[in-house]
Amino acid sequence: MVWSLINVMQLIVKLPLMNITFPQNAATFYNFISEISSFNLIPTDKIDAVLFNFTDSDMEDPNFKQMGMLKYNTIQNLGSTIYYFLGFFLLAFFTVILKMLKKKFKM
Repeated sequence: MVWSLINVMQLIVKLPLMNITFPQNAATFYNFISEISSFNLIPTDKIDAVLFNFTDSDMEDPNFKQMGMLKYNTIQNLGSTIYYFLGFFLLAFFTVILKMLKKKFKM
């Protein structure tokens, strides 16, 4: 049930990218929904500048610009999501290391 909800939300949010003409009020609604569903809580511009050396390549398609996808680079378009996944994998890695150390130094 939750997976269906996420699937439908993805389709609704990305609907303006399907080259369909929308009135301005619908476009504003999609921008609002897109901001909510992206979970961009971390300012990634500074982090991207430190970690990666991206060249400027601006998006030319107005539909993509309207949805906030301003670059061709996937990492920049993902925003905070890439760092959430990275954090999850780092936590999983440290959990495995701690479990191995616990077995090794069991009291």
